[in-house]
Amino acid sequence: MNYITLMLLFITGSFMPDNSRKISVQKEFDIYIQVNFKNRNAVIFSYLDNNYRNATVKFVNNKQGDTILIKKITADKPTVFTRSEFINTRSISQQFIGFNNGDTIMFESNNSGLSYIGKDKRNYIVNQIFGKIDIGLMDRKISIHEFADQQTAIENERSKQVKALTNLISIYPIDTCSIKTITTLIDLYYYDKLFNINFSGEKTKNWKNPYFNKFDRLDKKTKILSSISSRHTISILYELINYGAYLNKSKKTDILENVKYLNPRFHKTRYLDGLILNVMDYQIKTNDERKRVLAKLKDYMINDFDPINYSKKLIGNEVYNSSFISFNKKQVSFKDLLKGERKIIVIDFWASWCVPCVAEIPKLKSLTKKFNNIKFISISLDKDSSKWVEACDKYNMRFDSYRISNVSNNELIKYFGIRSIPRFILITNKGEILSDDFFKPSQPKFEIDLERIMDTYR
Repeated sequence: MNYITLMLLFITGSFMPDNSRKISVQKEFDIYIQVNFKNRNAVIFSYLDNNYRNATVKFVNNKQGDTILIKKITADKPTVFTRSEFINTRSISQQFIGFNNGDTIMFESNNSGLSYIGKDKRNYIVNQIFGKIDIGLMDRKISIHEFADQQTAIENERSKQVKALTNLISIYPIDTCSIKTITTLIDLYYYDKLFNINFSGEKTKNWKNPYFNKFDRLDKKTKILSSISSRHTISILYELINYGAYLNKSKKTDILENVKYLNPRFHKTRYLDGLILNVMDYQIKTNDERKRVLAKLKDYMINDFDPINYSKKLIGNEVYNSSFISFNKKQVSFKDLLKGERKIIVIDFWASWCVPCVAEIPKLKSLTKKFNNIKFISISLDKDSSKWVEACDKYNMRFDSYRISNVSNNELIKYFGIRSIPRFILITNKGEILSDDFFKPSQPKFEIDLERIMDTYR
């Protein structure tokens, strides 16, 4: 047994990693995703943000020829980004990891699809271990009676992944912390598949298979779920809630009703907060209902969440002097745009040549009438001022409409990393950022979340 194999066995330890396996990382670091477009295309990656909520990184290229788009994601631990696509009617996903501060994960989008082109050995190893995962097979819940056979297949798959990691790091040596991160992802992927069980219709805990002890063993430990930011974390926690409800003979199927059956070790954790808010976003349609459920669940959560804001981060001072051109051709600073009695401001970045931007205008205009206590500002990226004026006249958008004359040197554009439009920013008149990539007006959550935030700032 060579040194690499011994090191990997030491890292992976026994079946369930103990608390010492938590990965030590910086409190905050920046991860960059870069897509080199060779064609017109849109690319979306999903991940968990710093509050363990579902989030996406979107790239949209409407230009012909080579285009490079880069986006920055701020994280507090190694973060898994998942790319999904349909291939022959099946939904296939791939996983990539941002390991450390300054990491850039690079892809190329061409007529053949999206491919990883980064030279980082760590993500090459991740790609080799996981390949392309069939989400349909991953999502299919097995019954308790199927479990005995299914777990054997899942165990074998995990063994192959661990062996592949051992072989790959002997060829492509990487640092110990990165090995721990990849190993943790293998474990999370394994548990996600293992615990994907349908408990409905089962009246008693009638199994004798020793593998079900794994539920109890994971139920007593939390660090494996918090050492890396992955959507598998939320999925596993969801199943642990179902497991607790099953043991307590709960007949309710609503996950929010069954949170009380989760092991208390998971209460007051950010990943439980994220799961609760993700479920609420999916299930709850009104602000009043959201408030009622949050009040009911507050004993299990770290914070009483503001539906929109999580940090109230103040915009950087360098942005305040960014200049814009008004219709009367006067220079207006960003600081001037924030002035006024209306506390909430929605900024729409658009251009006359942007088809998706223009498609949002009718809905946006209707919402400006409904939310008359919110200030709506449109900022155009048009280089040709005449095209901008023509479009504003055509769509009746002259009110609170401005243009950036030099996009490449504008501090606001640099600060928010705006490389694709339409893009909506939510901010207060005091410069507090509520969302640096808000929903589009055509999305129902645009209106729902504006109503929520208005209740906070009335």
